[in-house]
Order: sequence, then structure tokens, then C-alpha cells
Amino acid sequence: MSAPNALRQYQQQAVLSASPEILIDKLYGIGVSAAHAGDASRTQRVLVELMSALDRERGGEIAERLLGLYEFSIRAASRGDLEVVAEILEGLRDAWRDAMRAPVAIAA
Repeated sequence: MSAPNALRQYQQQAVLSASPEILIDKLYGIGVSAAHAGDASRTQRVLVELMSALDRERGGEIAERLLGLYEFSIRAASRGDLEVVAEILEGLRDAWRDAMRAPVAIAA
């Protein structure tokens, strides 16, 4: 097996075995990178994936607010305002990482 094929296979396996939390973090990272690179199309595809990952039934107001940010970001990307989108995605990625590190409170 060639080195590029081995790397691709390793990356695919890493994605397939990753937790949903890790996948969301990866999506944010890809979106930030795409926005900084000026790739509006890829940035929009990432945003669509993030939108599809929302559980609007269980997520309540937070999910609705995220949906609004993602929709705004898709429109901004289509206008070429990718620095704005990068800032939004960086902030959301940081908040996501903080939330994943926070201890889970157990209701008594």
C-alpha cells in the first residue's frame, strides 16, 4: 500500500471511530481553516454539516441560536465575508471545547 493510501485509510478510520463530540470539534476546525483559506464553498458545506448535527428537539434554545448563527454564517460566506465566519466558528469551537472539558452535573 502506498503512503498516501495508508494515510487516507488511517484518516478514514479515525473519523469512523471518533465520538460525536470529536467530530463536531473537527468540523469546527475544518470550517475555520476553510474560511481562512478563502474557500467559501467548503466553509458552507461545513456549516451545513453542523446544522444537520443539531438536535433541535433536545437542544432547545441553544440549538435554535446555533442554527441562527450557522444560517447567518452561510449567508456571510456566500457574500465572501469569510473573516467574519472564521471569527464566529473560532468562538464556537472554543466554547465547544470548554463545554466538553466541563464536568457534567448530575441532577439529584
